[in-house]
Amino acid sequence: MPKVFLLEDNPAIVQLVRDLVETQGWEFEFSAQCRGAVAAIKKFQPDALLLDVALPDGEGFEICREIKREESLSKIPAIFLTAKGDIASRLKGFDAGGQDYIPKPFDIRELRARLYAHLSIKQEKDSFLKDRERFVVKERVQQEMLDTVVHDLRAPLTTIKVTLEWVRASGAITNSEFQMLLESAEEATDWALFMVNDMLDLSSGKLSVKKDFLDFKRLGQRLESLFRIQAKARKISLLYDATTNLPRMKSDEILVLRILGNLVSNALKFSPNGASVRVVLRPDRTSLRIEVEDDGPGVPAEEKEKIFTKHYRFEAPGPRPIQSGTGIGLAFSKLAAETLGGKIWVEDRAPTGSRFVLELPVA
Repeated sequence: MPKVFLLEDNPAIVQLVRDLVETQGWEFEFSAQCRGAVAAIKKFQPDALLLDVALPDGEGFEICREIKREESLSKIPAIFLTAKGDIASRLKGFDAGGQDYIPKPFDIRELRARLYAHLSIKQEKDSFLKDRERFVVKERVQQEMLDTVVHDLRAPLTTIKVTLEWVRASGAITNSEFQMLLESAEEATDWALFMVNDMLDLSSGKLSVKKDFLDFKRLGQRLESLFRIQAKARKISLLYDATTNLPRMKSDEILVLRILGNLVSNALKFSPNGASVRVVLRPDRTSLRIEVEDDGPGVPAEEKEKIFTKHYRFEAPGPRPIQSGTGIGLAFSKLAAETLGGKIWVEDRAPTGSRFVLELPVA
C-alpha cells in the first residue's frame, strides 16, 4: 500500500490531500512544520513526498536536500506544492532534488495523476533494484561456492597426480597398453589442475610470476603431452613450429604453458575431425608472437572482444553449434598475458578458422 507524506501548514490543503490519499486506499501522514519533519519521514518511510516551500520555520527546499542526503530516503520522489510558480523557484526545487512541481492553487485531478505517475515509477525502480540485489547476492553465493569447491579439488587432484607419477616411476606396470592409459590419466590430471588453478587465479585477480629463461622445446613437448590423446582420438594433427632463431628471453614458463594450453584446448574443441591445429612461434626484435591456428568456424567480429571476458560463453555458428565451456580459460589467458607484460587477441584465418595470438615482450 503506497504511503504519502505531506509537509504543509495550511489545514485546508492538508484535509484536501488527506481525502485524496485515503480515498485511493493509501496511507497518509503530514507535518505542519520543518522541525522534526525529517525524523517523521524516516519513521513513516513514504513512497512519495508532497512538500510546501514556505513554512513558518523554514523551507521545503531544505527538507528535500536533507532527505536526498539520507541513503534510505534518497529514492523517494519529492513533489513541491507552492504558490511560488516563478522559474527561479522551480529551478531551486529541482536543484534541491525534487522530481516535480505543482503550483497552487492546483486541481485535485492533476495532483492525483502526478502521484500515480511518480508512485508507478518508484514501484518499478524498487522492483528493479530488488531484482538486481537478489541477482548480485545469488551471483556472489554461487561464486563463493564455486571457489570453495574448486579450491577443495586441488588437494585430491594433486594426490592423484603424485600417485600416477609414482606408479609410472616404480615400473609396476609393464604392459604397453596399460602404460598408455596411465599416461593418459596423468595428462588428464595435469590439465584438470591447470583448469582449477585458472579458476582460482582468475577469481583472485592476482597471479604469482616467476620469470626464467624459456625452454621452447620443453614448452612444445608439454603441449604435445597434454593433448596427445585428445588429438589422436579425433585424428587432429597438433603441430608445433618453433624456428631455430628464437630469442633468449625470460618469462614465466608455467603461465605461458597455461595460456597456450587454453588456446590449444579451444582450437581442438572447435576444429573438425581430421583437421590440424598449429602452434607457430614468430619472433621479431622486440616481441615474440605465438600463434595458435585452427580450421574451425571462426569468431564473428562482434564476439572477438567478448570471448575474453569472464564467464562469457561463445556458441560457434553452424549446423551443429559448439558451445565453449565455463568462460574461464580465455579470461584467465588475458589476465596472464597482461601480467606478463604482453597481450592476446584473435584474428580471422583464410579461408576459414581462427588465429589466436599471444604476444610477449622479448626484453
